[in-house]
Amino acid sequence: MTSSMSRKGGAPTITAIACRALLALLSSLLFRPALAQPALQHKYVICSGTESEKLTSGTLWLYSYSWYGLQHFKLASIQNGLAVVPLDVNRLKREVDPHPNTDAYVLVVQTGEHMWYRTPDIPQDRFWTDLPGAISSLGKTTTLPTRETQLILPPPTKRHITLLYPDGRPKAGMDLTVSEFLWNYNHCAGHEGLPLGSFRTDEKGTIEVLAPLVPLYLDVEYFHNVGTGPAGVAYSANSGMKIGPEETVVAKEEWETAGHHR
Repeated sequence: MTSSMSRKGGAPTITAIACRALLALLSSLLFRPALAQPALQHKYVICSGTESEKLTSGTLWLYSYSWYGLQHFKLASIQNGLAVVPLDVNRLKREVDPHPNTDAYVLVVQTGEHMWYRTPDIPQDRFWTDLPGAISSLGKTTTLPTRETQLILPPPTKRHITLLYPDGRPKAGMDLTVSEFLWNYNHCAGHEGLPLGSFRTDEKGTIEVLAPLVPLYLDVEYFHNVGTGPAGVAYSANSGMKIGPEETVVAKEEWETAGHHR
């Protein structure tokens, strides 16, 4: 009895030491997968044009579209250039709840009422398997010593759009709204884009729009001559015009039917 009590109250036995060592080893092995999991969020320092031009404020949006319409989801706010972006894909999918037939995704940075930066269209399978890569397609990225990612957006450009009649006369004094082209392949064929504002053409038929070099959409009506018949000249009416990413664009169209030129 005395010998048994002495062993309980004395130094740990070899068996006890071995058990503790085994438990420590198992604990370290169990925790390793958790430590290896990717971060669930990442910090981006977002600039416009140069690394010294941090965005004062803004929003990072996720747009998705299908034949059934356009959806958008706020990924992060931008304050003093910093955006903390969630990267937990499974959780994001639940929160975004995209349409099952989504055709593509577009990431958009909005800064101010009429300034937008967008990615090219991203197929849904590639978007969800490489979310950081999708964000990087907004501009140029660099890893900072702080482990944050610096994202430099392309600088906006002064875009010049000139509207002329087929004979070269300017369409002066025309009011139109302009947006960055986003999506119009939906059930109502209506365009949904990123608004750049309302404009009026000058005496040369020109407007100046500040925007990145991406396709634009002009909310205008114009006509095509489709021939003549017993009632005279026939026209087809067209609504909305998509133009390319060029800095300068000239569009020659019939802005009114014959006899109604202003």
